[in-house]
Amino acid sequence: MNETTKLLGGKASFILGTLKALLQYRDQKLRLRLDEQPAEELNATTVAVANGKYFGGGMCVAPEAVPHDGLFDVTVWSGYRFADFILKAKSLYDGSHVKLSGTRCLRCRTLTASSEEEVLLDVDGEQPGRLPCRLTILPGAIRLKVEDPTSRPAN
Repeated sequence: MNETTKLLGGKASFILGTLKALLQYRDQKLRLRLDEQPAEELNATTVAVANGKYFGGGMCVAPEAVPHDGLFDVTVWSGYRFADFILKAKSLYDGSHVKLSGTRCLRCRTLTASSEEEVLLDVDGEQPGRLPCRLTILPGAIRLKVEDPTSRPAN
């Protein structure tokens, strides 16, 4: 996404970037290990490891994610192709994609991923490297103050 224009806005830019990537994309064979569970081999279109609900211009990738629960919400898509993105795009934005076949939702504190193939990482729109990786959540590392806008005094 960093090499494209954002003139159309974030959502449109992410949709166009995703469509361009999906035209040439295929599932990749990964090995995932969540916490102390045995590693699992799978073919995946995308594995999203989230601490919040949204990414990529408003996609509700992890509708059950709670930033302060000390867990990653992991969404795994398998078997998604260009036509799936076109036909199911709305579900990626409203969070209902988690009910579609080919989508799994998992939770963990630590995720380890590897592959025999070259698999690039995407971290908030940046590409910092490739697999293997180990992601560990640090509960309480970020302090947030959330105010209720309806409780503010009137001016």
